[in-house]
Amino acid sequence: MSSKGTSATSQKKGKPSKAEKLRLQKEEEERKQREEEEARLLAEQIEAARLEKERLEREAIELLEAKQLEHREEELGEYRLLIDEKLEAAAHWKRDLRTRAKWDRYMLCDGSPDPSVCQEINSFMSLWSKETKEDFQSVLNKSNLILSLIEELEFLLHDTPTEDLAESDAAQYTQTVQELQSLLQQKFDDATEHLLKNAASLSDIDTGNMQKVITNKNVKLCIWANLNKNPRFRGYKFEEEGISFDLPKPLALSNIAVRILHTSYDHLSCQSPTFLPHIKETEENKAAETMRPDSGVEEWKPTDEEVEEKSEPGNVATMEDEVQSEGRKSTLSSMSQRENTENGAELQEKNVIEADQTTESQLGDLTEGQSPSPVQNQLTPDDILEDDVVDLRQFLSLGGVYYFDVLVLPPQCKQ
Repeated sequence: MSSKGTSATSQKKGKPSKAEKLRLQKEEEERKQREEEEARLLAEQIEAARLEKERLEREAIELLEAKQLEHREEELGEYRLLIDEKLEAAAHWKRDLRTRAKWDRYMLCDGSPDPSVCQEINSFMSLWSKETKEDFQSVLNKSNLILSLIEELEFLLHDTPTEDLAESDAAQYTQTVQELQSLLQQKFDDATEHLLKNAASLSDIDTGNMQKVITNKNVKLCIWANLNKNPRFRGYKFEEEGISFDLPKPLALSNIAVRILHTSYDHLSCQSPTFLPHIKETEENKAAETMRPDSGVEEWKPTDEEVEEKSEPGNVATMEDEVQSEGRKSTLSSMSQRENTENGAELQEKNVIEADQTTESQLGDLTEGQSPSPVQNQLTPDDILEDDVVDLRQFLSLGGVYYFDVLVLPPQCKQ
């Protein structure tokens, strides 16, 4: 009996009851919940610590930025004061420079005229223009004086403030500069003619022609006269100057001379219409004045000038928008016509292609991969140049100017 009861008890202990299973399951769930709660609390603590760290870093950065802004404002104030001092010093230096130039001109006793005095410069130009039969070397020597006078007038025009220079004086200085430039070139031509009249006496023994080089620091003259008239002559090279020319066969027997004049200065670019940019006046202020106010007057309408401006080829931006809108309309119309008839679609496509080609020819380089600049938006019809015209707003002359001339050889003196 006792042995059977012991085996039954052992079997009951080996198999847990349902209540014990529920209790164990409940304990396992409670443990999992505790672990999840602890993990959640730990994650919240970590997130709160991270947020707190970010907040402290952000506050520190904001504090540094505020201090940097304060220092930046102080530095900007110091820079403004420094710039004002530099500008004032530069203005004072320019005033001293102009005063010194006036004093140097007053104390100059070399017999040169004062270009700012109308009577003196006019007398000088009149007397020099009356001198004839000057050789080229004497003209070259006097050209240095002419260039110094031109430089002095340009200094007065460019460095004198507008409020210190009257408009009448500025116009007089500009006219004097132009007259001096024209007189200097005329003297070069007269001296070349005088030189060519005596070409026979200056001819070379070996070639029978005259070739001569006359130079100074500003002007270089290379001249050749065809005295021998050799039909086999093809050209000549000035070895020391590194300049040569080829003569066509019909001119080898002609009574001509070749002049190559090289000047280190440039008196031609300033006479070109493309030397200075043409800035078109905007009509925004005028349009704003003519617009209808709130009090209820007549409705504002564009003026005739504004309508003409829209049709001008210079207004590139407006024209580009209009052409694009026309292109869209023509494309839509071509699509509708394609649904109707095939022939009409082909005709419309031709029109679209012609419109695109017209647009490209009108816009030119302004639409090639970049937006037009403000200066290019202000082009006028006068700015449309020919293919062989150099736009001096985009190019600059370097190394002076070369004058290549074929001249008629004057009659020579008979010995």
